[in-house]
Amino acid sequence: MKRNRGSAAGFTLIEVMMASAVVAVAMMSVMGLVAWLSRASSWSTHMLQAGTAAVSVIEDLNEADYSTVGSGSDVVDGFTRVWTSTVSNRVKFVDVTVTWDGLEGGDKRMDFRSILSDPTVSKLNLSGFGDIFPSSLGEVVEETTE
Repeated sequence: MKRNRGSAAGFTLIEVMMASAVVAVAMMSVMGLVAWLSRASSWSTHMLQAGTAAVSVIEDLNEADYSTVGSGSDVVDGFTRVWTSTVSNRVKFVDVTVTWDGLEGGDKRMDFRSILSDPTVSKLNLSGFGDIFPSSLGEVVEETTE
């Protein structure tokens, strides 16, 4: 019996092996992309949580009595928050640093800065306000009494 190869349906072993190799390379590329997306998602989640932790400190200090706002630190949900306040012409600059352990080792860090004004000052002269956080904001124009 003679077989007619021209009419036989199907693939040769070489064709199947080549197709399998192409699919394997594509799958490895997709797996690498999935791993990268997972790390990026985790990184952005940590950044969001760090920002929330810093804003929480700033809000608490903003609601506190101006004269009691100082420096401090604490640990919340694995995030270390350190805040310092410095006074310049009746304005307190509050710097908040949030650190946490990174996924790939090493500490990660975010820095925030906020300004708290003295509630006894109703107006500030901001002429010459060149920088967003200058060392001096100008002089007191008007002061209220309590």
